[in-house]
Amino acid sequence: MIRRTLADFENFANFSFVFLKKALELAKSVGGRNFRNMINFGIDLGTTNSAIAKFENGKVEIFRNPLNLKQTLPSVVAFRKNRVIVGDKAREYMQRDPNNVVGLFKRKMGTSEAYKIASLEMKKTPIQLSAEVLKELKKFIHTGENIEAAVITIPASFDTIQSNATKKAGYEA
Repeated sequence: MIRRTLADFENFANFSFVFLKKALELAKSVGGRNFRNMINFGIDLGTTNSAIAKFENGKVEIFRNPLNLKQTLPSVVAFRKNRVIVGDKAREYMQRDPNNVVGLFKRKMGTSEAYKIASLEMKKTPIQLSAEVLKELKKFIHTGENIEAAVITIPASFDTIQSNATKKAGYEA
């Protein structure tokens, strides 16, 4: 069993935000002036944890979960009756109710695989589950801004199909 410490998660968060900053800088440097002004957020849609940040005036603002003030959100989705629960609370349900909780779904992005959700009596695709994580991340934004355009980081190993599936999840959110 691998034990994770708070320092491990802080290291992940620091790496993630440096990566987000670079992705936002790159995206803003590409194309014409209108394109640079459109991109206002960066999202790390991670296999284990996700985060959202804004790069403005040379600084990265990392948005925190308003419920627990953490900078990252576990990429776990639970379905309880008519509710969708994302993040830490969903991860808590993973042991108690595994038939209604899904994690690690990002590894199947771009495939035809779907996850059976017992309480819904239906299946959810990795795109739909990723869209739920992205919707939850939008709730972190405390400035009242809307996401007009965002950079969503993906693993370098993702192919075009997986990249397009991630983009589709962004549109669904």
